[in-house]
Amino acid sequence: MNINYPDKKLCIATSNANKFREMSAMLEQLNLKFYNLQSLNIDSHPDENGKTFEENALIKAQYYFKLSNMPVIADDSGFCIPALDNQPGILSARFAEPNKNYSKAFKKIKLLLQQKGIEQYDGIDAYFICYLVLFFDKNKFIVTNGKINGKLNFNTIDVSGGFGYDPIFMPDGFNKTFAEMSPQEKNSISHRSIAMKKIIKKIKNNG
Repeated sequence: MNINYPDKKLCIATSNANKFREMSAMLEQLNLKFYNLQSLNIDSHPDENGKTFEENALIKAQYYFKLSNMPVIADDSGFCIPALDNQPGILSARFAEPNKNYSKAFKKIKLLLQQKGIEQYDGIDAYFICYLVLFFDKNKFIVTNGKINGKLNFNTIDVSGGFGYDPIFMPDGFNKTFAEMSPQEKNSISHRSIAMKKIIKKIKNNG
């Protein structure tokens, strides 16, 4: 598959400034000019009605490809807790609505665990998963995924680093949460980084 980028442009399909910064840093070696949705004056969103992360990532990639008129990379990722049947899962962002209030999401997770008879939250298995789609047209796109396992940790929810569920996730093999890590450290091991490295490898093999 021949891969090319007209005018060296790539739309990173997110309105989240933290996610845009994170994904731009991971893709820096491609020497492209990155655009987020705000910079393209795109303020609409597709109906993410897929049943899986992969389906939702593809829905977003196709939708923003039509609106941006350039290649698009879109992700759908989530925070999953096996003890809660992998909730929040594909509803991870919606757990924090309205207004992306993740403190509310953390309280909801605690309540759901209590309803399962679990009173000790810290140390419960959890994982982040990400599906990425790099979309050039309906017949040319790349799909990858990444996953990182860890544990719940509610002891550092007031730290200023990270975003989303980062403050309550401690990856296996580390004694600090995603939110306590530097961006560089998190980006070297995260679910999105794992998926992104696969994307870059496929680009280099096929470009």
